[in-house]
Amino acid sequence: MAQPEIYLVRHGETEWNRIDRYQGQLDSPLTEAGQAQARAVGRRLAADLADPAELTFHCSPLGRCRATAALVAEEAGIDAASIIYDDRLMERRYGRWKGLAMDEISRRFPEDIEGRRRDYWTYVIPGGGESMPALQARLGAWLAEQPDGAPLIAVSHGIAGKALRGLYLGLAPADTIALNEPQGAVMHLRDGRETILEGIF
Repeated sequence: MAQPEIYLVRHGETEWNRIDRYQGQLDSPLTEAGQAQARAVGRRLAADLADPAELTFHCSPLGRCRATAALVAEEAGIDAASIIYDDRLMERRYGRWKGLAMDEISRRFPEDIEGRRRDYWTYVIPGGGESMPALQARLGAWLAEQPDGAPLIAVSHGIAGKALRGLYLGLAPADTIALNEPQGAVMHLRDGRETILEGIF
């Protein structure tokens, strides 16, 4: 089955990434390291692509992705005004976990930890959480709209990126969950395969 060619980027490190606090659809700013990661990705795209500005550029509208995309665009010679923001690329919804660190969650909601341990794939965190199948459904709707064979850049998130890659690669739930979540790298998806392209620091 024909698919678009995707240069998928996870946003750079944020202040909350650094302290293992769940962001979900909340936000925290990029760290200096996160800004360097975004610039490194932009340099990699500039080195690998004949003209990055010719690619359609999609992005989650959350602040950490917007900041990453702006730095990527600057380094790759892309007009930031051309970036298309799409809510379907946003991170998974974490319900009552959002804004909390894991030690706080374990203390306040031990039943949530047990529920997710039993079935990570379909568990829905109370308070507006989102299961992995629901996350894949909205990302799949975005993916289905992209032209077959057309290369594009997409800036998204760690878990959302896993879900999208799992769909693209045809992975089982366990293999999707096991994917890494690199920052400062490009996940090049083409013809049903993935290649990790390290940023140029």
